[in-house]
Amino acid sequence: MKIQNCALSAFVVSVFALTACSERNENELVNCIEHPAAAAQKSSLDFGSHVLDEIEEVIRAEDHLASCFIEQLEIEPELSTEEKVQRVIDFTSNAIDYVPDTVEIGGIGTKFPSRTVVDGKGDCEDKSALTALLLKEIGIKTFVFKQSPTKDQIGHVWLAVPLPGYSTSITCGQRELVAIDPSKPNFVIGDYRKSKGAKYQCREL
Repeated sequence: MKIQNCALSAFVVSVFALTACSERNENELVNCIEHPAAAAQKSSLDFGSHVLDEIEEVIRAEDHLASCFIEQLEIEPELSTEEKVQRVIDFTSNAIDYVPDTVEIGGIGTKFPSRTVVDGKGDCEDKSALTALLLKEIGIKTFVFKQSPTKDQIGHVWLAVPLPGYSTSITCGQRELVAIDPSKPNFVIGDYRKSKGAKYQCREL
């Protein structure tokens, strides 16, 4: 009987530990989505080569989720602009895994932020769309960049924000900005280096 009680106790402890671990690893932004199963079935927007239009449209379609997302991330209003940007990028670069476009994760195109959150993964435009949605909600001007593929490099999408004092700047029109790339794990503001000779399109979101 004593052995059985010990085994039962060990089982209970194990179940508790697994449950607690699961709760800690849960993507807290999922709590903002009323019907996660439906969000997981949303098809990506595919406007062909017009990726910037895709990103703008998915952000516009789901801006009603942004305030709840920010509450879940506990981004305090008194933080500096730089700290707020880093808090957002800490989440999207680490909690959302980077995976390239495949049929299994929503197909070619840009996923709606709700699907990216529910899936817990996305490619560069998916992660950029979610990041931009969060940044815009906390009042930070956000610009999106698209580098088209060449014979030597794959295409890429990233963001930029106005933060003075960084040497890793990039321009969109007359605006000097600091690039942020949520597709890179553990990204820190200032890490970005633009590919030499790369050509890109950009716009403010």
